Amino acid sequence: MEYTDLIQSRRNHFTWDYSRAIPKEDIVDVFHEVYMNVPTKNLMYPYVVTLFENSQSAAKDELFTICHRNQAHSVEQDAGNPQMLAPWIIGIGPRDVVHLETRYDPVYRRSNWHVDLMDSFESGMLATYIMLGLQNRGYNTGISQNCVNNPERCAQIIGSPVSLLFLIGVGY
Repeated sequence: MEYTDLIQSRRNHFTWDYSRAIPKEDIVDVFHEVYMNVPTKNLMYPYVVTLFENSQSAAKDELFTICHRNQAHSVEQDAGNPQMLAPWIIGIGPRDVVHLETRYDPVYRRSNWHVDLMDSFESGMLATYIMLGLQNRGYNTGISQNCVNNPERCAQIIGSPVSLLFLIGVGY
């Protein structure tokens, strides 16, 4: 697909066609493609990516509940983030790479604020590459940052070793 067509066709999806399955290998292929091409400072990759098959109703319900987008409203008033009902969930969280960055630089000048800012920026670029890679294969994605309501529990549900910054639902 041409780049302009690709970025114009990408949307944040909220509904999913459960009658069509996406093979895990297709998503892993996108991960490999992204890993080989995504920009990253000093090749440090300051994030952890977790892929979760969202097929268990209890896990799906809990993710959906945690990621309720408007905490000022009840579930009846605001249906939440149906991105979390997707057949696949990709979790992206931070990976501490300060020790790698400082191994050749005894005078480390970046503040914690700057490290967090740049790591979040790189995580956003990664998510964009992943979503565009999946879109290019005909798969839909929906991103939600509402895992911040309980990032540790979301990490436990999907099996991530780190607390999460955001989640991406993947499906048709």
